[in-house]
Parts: sequence; C-alpha cells; structure tokens
Amino acid sequence: MRIPSLRRFYDLIFVSICVIAFILAMIPLAWILIEIIINGISAFSIQLLTNLPRPAGVPGGGIANYIQGTIILVAIASLIGFPFGLFIGVFLSEFKEHKLVPIVRFFVDVFAEFPSIVIGIFVYVILVRGEIFELFGVQSICIGAICLGPMGFSALAGSISLALLMIPIVSKSVEESLNLVPVSIKEAALALGMSRWRTVFSISISYARTGILLAYILALSRIAGEAAPLLLTVLGSYYWFSGLFDRIGALPLAIFTYGISPFEDLRAQAWVASLLLILAILFLNIGLKILIRRRFAW
Repeated sequence: MRIPSLRRFYDLIFVSICVIAFILAMIPLAWILIEIIINGISAFSIQLLTNLPRPAGVPGGGIANYIQGTIILVAIASLIGFPFGLFIGVFLSEFKEHKLVPIVRFFVDVFAEFPSIVIGIFVYVILVRGEIFELFGVQSICIGAICLGPMGFSALAGSISLALLMIPIVSKSVEESLNLVPVSIKEAALALGMSRWRTVFSISISYARTGILLAYILALSRIAGEAAPLLLTVLGSYYWFSGLFDRIGALPLAIFTYGISPFEDLRAQAWVASLLLILAILFLNIGLKILIRRRFAW
C-alpha cells in the first residue's frame, strides 16, 4: 500500500509543477495579447485599412500598403522557400543512405539556428549590395536575356530573405512527417513495381500530407512577423507595390517604425498592425487545420 501512495504523491507533485509552469508561461503571453487587442481595437477603423500612410499629425493615414506588402512578400517567399524545403526534407527522409545526407542535415540544423538578422545581413551583402558580383569582377551575370545584379532594397530581396528562414523549418518538419510513414507501405509499393521516386511522391508524400501542410503553417507563422531581415533588404515604402525590384512596405516594418514613433497616431497604427498580423496568422492556422481535417481525413 505504501508504494502506490508514493506514486500517487509523486504524480500529483509532477502534475502540479507542470500546471504551474504552464500558467507562468501563459501569463506574459496572455498579457501581450490582451494589450494588443485592447489597443488595436480602440484604434481600428476602415479608413486605416484602405488608406496610404500620411505625415504624422495629418488625419486619414492608413496601413493599406503595408497589408498589401506583407501578402506579396509572404506569397513570393512561400513560392521560393516551400518547394526547396520540401525537396530537402524528402531527400533527408527517403534517401538516408546517400553520402550527402549527413552534410545536408548538418547545414539545415545550423541554418535553422541562425538569427533572422544574420539572414538579413547575408542577403544584404550578397544581393542588395551585390558584393558577390564584385568578387568575380563583374557588374552582373546574364543568362540569355535574364540578367542578375545588385538589386538594391527590393521586394525580391526581402522575399528571398524570408524564404531562407522558411527552408530549414519546412525541411525539418517534412523530414519528421515522412519518417512516420510505415516502411511496410513503401515496401509494398516497390514490390508492385513502382519506381522509388514515384513511391516517394505517390505514397510517402500523400500519406504525410497533413504533416507537410502543418510544416507550411509553422514556417508561414515564423516569417510573417519577421522585421529584422526586412529592415536590411526591403527598407519599407509608403506607396503601393510597384515591382519586384522596388521597395515595398510590410506590417512588421510598420510595427517597428511606428511603435517607436513619438506621435500618438502612428503608435496607434502600430497597435492595429500588430492586431492584424496576429489575427491573420490565427485565422490562417485555423482555416488550414479545418481544411486538413475535412479534406484530408483518411
């Protein structure tokens, strides 16, 4: 009778510690969310969502271009980063015997730990200033009619920096999802005469599609709120999107710039931008998870 009592006592202590740790971790998060919701709703207006920024103190300014810029940057970054991350994850999971797998996994692990500001500096030096072209003694590299040279501050450079942040997150999550696919299913497909690549794309990826979509959600949630790399690659703009090689605005930049402004109206816009960013990520997560449950349920 003594051992079960001790086990029950230890179990109660462990559960109590976990609950206390959870509450302590949730207190600052709940405080931040409540603060953003209260200040964001109090300053929210339709004009703020549809108008371009105006000088401080001039009524009627908005953050419409920042909303547009965030959508464009995240969309382009997803088109660049998600396929690369997917193929790297497939390579690490399905071709473990390849001699390059340990090297690729090492670089993915190291790259995943890089601070976002380091990624921004890397893209700034390589693409914005174009020092890699100076290294080869040329102004630009042309392949046919397509020329690549120093971009300056541009939407494309910002999208590439976000894509670099997305790749390690997607690749590691995809690898873990594919590792959960039963080996017997893969062996059955190979026994029926399927090629290895067809087995990977028809069987493994199909089986792990829920985990792959969740990997995309995780990466998207990470890059949507990044301001550090955008400060060095995009720099921001007060106007509508005009091209991939021009400056562009984004909500994280608005939050950073307006949040430290001495003007009350700009700080109010920063609160609204924070609220919109949180709501966008929340609804996107909820929407994709509902889609996963309804459409991809086995």
